[in-house]
Amino acid sequence: MNWPELARRRRPELKILQLSGREPRRDGLPMIRKPFSFEELASTMRRTVGIC
Repeated sequence: MNWPELARRRRPELKILQLSGREPRRDGLPMIRKPFSFEELASTMRRTVGIC
């Protein structure tokens, strides 16, 4: 079991945003690539998980 599967099982209401310097995973989670600025993070969070 990977971390998104664990999070979905334990807290299905939890919003997940991947922060990675690698290629996106194919599990459909929103992702922002490192390095990123605060503005990019805030914009991605608003767009994908509805907060910030």
